[in-house]
Amino acid sequence: MNSIKSFNPKTDIELNELLEKLLVSEIDFNIIINIGDLNLIFFKEIQKLLNLSKKNKKSLIIVSSKLSDEKLNIVPTLSEAYDIIELEEIERDLLS
Repeated sequence: MNSIKSFNPKTDIELNELLEKLLVSEIDFNIIINIGDLNLIFFKEIQKLLNLSKKNKKSLIIVSSKLSDEKLNIVPTLSEAYDIIELEEIERDLLS
């Protein structure tokens, strides 16, 4: 399985700083962002990061037990986030 980086921002400010940093970096790893009880107020930035990760054939998974969105991979547990990444890696391998 390819590299996975997991992040756990505790505040909206930390989440915003993380998104800004990731958006200007080279995404050569799968990303898990465990936002816990934070609200997803940075939807536009998350969507940009999702597009960037897809372009680089990587996954972006959001861990939150209270959010849902059809456009994003949001799962309630960290374990499920790793499972989704594994499944998406297998799918990409099969399609390449």
